Amino acid sequence: MLPKKGNSGKRSQQWTVSQLFGLAKRNPFMISHSCLLWAVVGTVSGLFAALYWNILEVFTNKLQQFQGPSLLIVMPCSGLAIGLIIHFLGNPGEIAVIVDNIHFRGGRLDTKQNPSMILASLISISAGGSAGPEAPLVQVTGSFGTWFADRLKLEGEDLRSISLAGIGWGLYCFIWRTTWWCNVCSGDFAPPAHCGVLRSFDACHCFELC
Repeated sequence: MLPKKGNSGKRSQQWTVSQLFGLAKRNPFMISHSCLLWAVVGTVSGLFAALYWNILEVFTNKLQQFQGPSLLIVMPCSGLAIGLIIHFLGNPGEIAVIVDNIHFRGGRLDTKQNPSMILASLISISAGGSAGPEAPLVQVTGSFGTWFADRLKLEGEDLRSISLAGIGWGLYCFIWRTTWWCNVCSGDFAPPAHCGVLRSFDACHCFELC
């Protein structure tokens, strides 16, 4: 008797699906649910970074107009504003705390520190402080990854992976922007995007190893 075509079709379809799952297990960067989540976190992180950089440029251009003796008024007022922000909104956090949270809190970053971090860093950097934009970018994008993972009810390594993805994209936005600006000043073209992506993944490994 000839085999039924319907059964053979179903069997071949089942083999195809099983092969796809096997491919996803062998290479998680292809056909992976986590990759889609990383892409969502990366998109939101990129939008936030773009907004942050634009606001920072506006603040910096405004404060650059003050020169000479007027700086004796602008700088103390900026420091007072930062102190008031930290007093009323809480501690903004720092990179060392983020690294500790990756290791000892399962990758969970607190979103409550974001308002203080964003406002304090904008004023500090634009007023000429020694702080850099990498801390707020990493804090906000990483904590968004934690918030996003909580909405999806992820736990353990899945949550840690999403938080690290946010941290990686935050560092990528910082590195790409800095490298792009250096190349513009030197007359070179902007670096390709994939270079920043590779650096962001390397940065995530650095956070895991610190």
